[in-house]
Amino acid sequence: MAEKTTAISPAEKRRNEVFASMNAELQTVATALDKKLSTGAVGVVMIRYDIGQMIAQVLERETTYGSRAVELLADYRGERAGVLYALRDFANSFDREYVKEWTSQPMKDGNFLTEKHWMVLRQLGSKVTQEKFLAETFKNSYSANQLELEINASGSTKKSVRSGGRLTSAPTSARAGLQKFGLLAS
Repeated sequence: MAEKTTAISPAEKRRNEVFASMNAELQTVATALDKKLSTGAVGVVMIRYDIGQMIAQVLERETTYGSRAVELLADYRGERAGVLYALRDFANSFDREYVKEWTSQPMKDGNFLTEKHWMVLRQLGSKVTQEKFLAETFKNSYSANQLELEINASGSTKKSVRSGGRLTSAPTSARAGLQKFGLLAS
């Protein structure tokens, strides 16, 4: 029976080569660094997840907190209320342990999922589609902006208009390139 092989991305190949070129002591430091970065990524995402759960509880107890509770909390924190509602949707869209597990794992390039990745994934209607794009993100090490472009290109969600932000980057696939071209043409 033939052994199943998995394609290695250029980023993962480079990472493996660099790791192999290190002596044992430096490999130990690199592994510890990965563990610290994983802990940090999980910590940031889970704090935002927990805030989303708190907002959901506030909304469930409107008689206790008042009808403008989320707006007041947003004003108090210097955020838009829409951000707090989005965090609530994030917490309602995914199981806490599921988010923690996926966020703790490095993508092929060594980076981790961010809050923005989860905010983009929460907009997808079905769990199957979320899983598909989550797997694709890990396989291709998509940034959150690249993931959003891939989702928009697939027709899975409505296009959202953005202004400002980071400089544009090269599309990650032909599908994403066509989406970007279509956005420029309109």
